[in-house]
Amino acid sequence: MRDIKYRKLIFILLIILIAAVLLSSVFYRYDSNMVIYINSYRNPTMDWLFLTITNIAGTITYVVATLALLISFIKRLKPIKIQLRAIALAAALSGLLATALKHVIHRVRPQDVYLTIHDLGPGGGWSFPSGHSCDAFVLAAILSLVYPKKRLIIPVYCWAIAVGFSRMYLGVHYPSDILGGVLIGSSMALLAYYICTYKRPKTT
Repeated sequence: MRDIKYRKLIFILLIILIAAVLLSSVFYRYDSNMVIYINSYRNPTMDWLFLTITNIAGTITYVVATLALLISFIKRLKPIKIQLRAIALAAALSGLLATALKHVIHRVRPQDVYLTIHDLGPGGGWSFPSGHSCDAFVLAAILSLVYPKKRLIIPVYCWAIAVGFSRMYLGVHYPSDILGGVLIGSSMALLAYYICTYKRPKTT
């Protein structure tokens, strides 16, 4: 029964990843107006706020993942080890997949296409998916799976949404880049969680 559920999970993850990739092409012509609109409403206070949010996004995710991995070697209780290693694995899977897709899809960033967009940075390389959104949502998703407490889930998802919005506000990502990041980060968190918690049935 667990093997069947595991195969279903893999199938669902593949569907999610295909949907994420389709976002980079099918909705390309529809979301440029949105990023131009969001980027046009700039002011110094919001510039500082969203630059701060976006600049620390990756740092937060990978510091948490690294600490989780290191602490997992110290903790003796197996359930805690599994939870901590799931966090580290989720961040690693999401980062690797996001990087791979960027180099395969080669989507040009909006600030390099539309002169009306004021590039507030940072944003180098290819556009799809949003690496910052992958980082934020993989952390939010894996923490919600490992520690399903409202007092943690609500603020961490508010932070993740703010990270995604900051990438459009700064003019360096399309909405579909953000949605792709949400799907990829969330699916990799789910995959990592099931890899770490999966128990093969005992053979007799």
